[in-house]
Amino acid sequence: MSYGKKRGLSYETICIERIEKGINSIKSGRRTGEEVGQDLEFFFNKLEDINKEMYEDLHMQYCIARLESQQSKEIKEIHS
Repeated sequence: MSYGKKRGLSYETICIERIEKGINSIKSGRRTGEEVGQDLEFFFNKLEDINKEMYEDLHMQYCIARLESQQSKEIKEIHS
């Protein structure tokens, strides 16, 4: 039996996980890009201060997910 301390998640890890969950919710269609953007603005700002490269990568994924969801929404409206 181990009595070691359980290590908590780092602030960077928490930000990354929240942003990835937001991106996945856009891709799955559960939430819109605007809703997710408002919720994740804080985490994007903190991640930019902590890890600029990861921020750029996740922000690019977020932008692509928003564009794809808008395009699919527009296509559905055209075909309706």
